[in-house]
Amino acid sequence: AFNVPPAVIFTDGDQWMAEAIQLELPDTKHLLCVFHLSKNVVKNIKPFFSGRNGDQEEWQRFLRIWWRIAKRSDSRSITDFDVEWRVLVDSLNCRLECRHSV
Repeated sequence: AFNVPPAVIFTDGDQWMAEAIQLELPDTKHLLCVFHLSKNVVKNIKPFFSGRNGDQEEWQRFLRIWWRIAKRSDSRSITDFDVEWRVLVDSLNCRLECRHSV
């Protein structure tokens, strides 16, 4: 075993793992794995982009923005992140509002 705790740990977001890291390695930064985040995006968000003409194109646009955001790891991209995240959230809110108005 190492005598120095890791600076960063990536996980799939498991609640128990997060609690264990916080308890046992309080100075270690816990981040979520982009692969697992993207699986959750597809599982939980893609269903909102089905059933109407143009939905596939809108889903692909949403997914492109998601990946552009997810791949950024540079502190200089914080402003870009905020702007692009707002676009992503707004597009999803529009989808939800359109579904409820039908």
